Amino acid sequence: MMASASFNSLGKPIPSTVMAFTRMFILYVPLAMLADHLFGYAGIFVATATANCVMGYWGYVWLKRSLFASGRASLVAA
Repeated sequence: MMASASFNSLGKPIPSTVMAFTRMFILYVPLAMLADHLFGYAGIFVATATANCVMGYWGYVWLKRSLFASGRASLVAA
Protein backbone atom coordinates (compact mmCIF):
# COMPACT_ATOMS: atom_id res chain seq x y z
CA MET A 1 0.00 0.00 0.00
CA MET A 2 2.96 2.31 0.52
CA ALA A 3 3.98 1.95 -3.13
CA SER A 4 0.44 2.83 -4.15
CA ALA A 5 0.47 5.96 -1.99
CA SER A 6 3.92 6.85 -3.32
CA PHE A 7 2.78 6.59 -6.92
CA ASN A 8 -0.20 8.79 -6.12
CA SER A 9 1.99 11.40 -4.46
CA LEU A 10 4.31 11.40 -7.47
CA GLY A 11 1.34 12.20 -9.69
CA LYS A 12 1.16 8.73 -11.23
CA PRO A 13 -2.28 7.35 -10.38
CA ILE A 14 -2.35 4.70 -13.12
CA PRO A 15 0.26 2.39 -11.52
CA SER A 16 -1.57 2.74 -8.22
CA THR A 17 -4.86 1.75 -9.83
CA VAL A 18 -3.26 -1.16 -11.68
CA MET A 19 -1.75 -2.44 -8.43
CA ALA A 20 -5.06 -2.21 -6.55
CA PHE A 21 -6.97 -3.95 -9.35
CA THR A 22 -4.34 -6.66 -9.74
CA ARG A 23 -4.16 -7.34 -6.01
CA MET A 24 -7.91 -7.70 -5.65
CA PHE A 25 -9.15 -9.32 -8.85
CA ILE A 26 -6.11 -11.10 -10.29
CA LEU A 27 -4.53 -12.38 -7.07
CA TYR A 28 -6.83 -12.23 -4.05
CA VAL A 29 -10.17 -13.45 -5.40
CA PRO A 30 -8.82 -16.56 -7.18
CA LEU A 31 -6.48 -17.35 -4.28
CA ALA A 32 -9.29 -16.93 -1.75
CA MET A 33 -11.55 -19.26 -3.70
CA LEU A 34 -8.83 -21.87 -4.06
CA ALA A 35 -7.61 -21.60 -0.48
CA ASP A 36 -11.17 -21.72 0.86
CA HIS A 37 -11.74 -24.92 -1.07
CA LEU A 38 -8.46 -26.47 0.10
CA PHE A 39 -8.17 -25.18 3.69
CA GLY A 40 -11.61 -23.91 4.60
CA TYR A 41 -12.26 -20.58 6.24
CA ALA A 42 -8.62 -20.16 7.37
CA GLY A 43 -7.52 -20.33 3.73
CA ILE A 44 -9.11 -16.95 3.07
CA PHE A 45 -6.71 -15.35 5.54
CA VAL A 46 -3.79 -17.14 3.90
CA ALA A 47 -4.94 -15.80 0.52
CA THR A 48 -5.12 -12.28 1.92
CA ALA A 49 -1.60 -12.47 3.32
CA THR A 50 -0.24 -14.03 0.13
CA ALA A 51 -1.84 -11.44 -2.16
CA ASN A 52 -0.59 -8.58 0.02
CA CYS A 53 2.96 -9.96 0.17
CA VAL A 54 3.14 -10.54 -3.59
CA MET A 55 1.80 -7.07 -4.36
CA GLY A 56 4.04 -5.50 -1.74
CA TYR A 57 7.12 -6.95 -3.40
CA TRP A 58 5.88 -6.11 -6.90
CA GLY A 59 5.00 -2.57 -5.82
CA TYR A 60 8.43 -2.07 -4.28
CA VAL A 61 10.20 -3.23 -7.44
CA TRP A 62 7.94 -1.16 -9.70
CA LEU A 63 8.36 1.97 -7.59
CA LYS A 64 12.12 1.53 -7.37
CA ARG A 65 12.41 1.12 -11.15
CA SER A 66 10.14 4.10 -11.69
CA LEU A 67 12.23 6.29 -9.40
CA PHE A 68 15.49 5.22 -11.03
CA ALA A 69 14.02 5.94 -14.48
CA SER A 70 12.86 9.41 -13.41
CA GLY A 71 16.15 10.33 -11.76
CA ARG A 72 14.75 10.28 -8.23
CA ALA A 73 16.82 7.31 -7.15
CA SER A 74 18.19 9.17 -4.14
CA LEU A 75 14.74 8.82 -2.55
CA VAL A 76 14.99 5.02 -2.44
CA ALA A 77 16.78 3.56 0.56
CA ALA A 78 19.04 0.60 -0.12
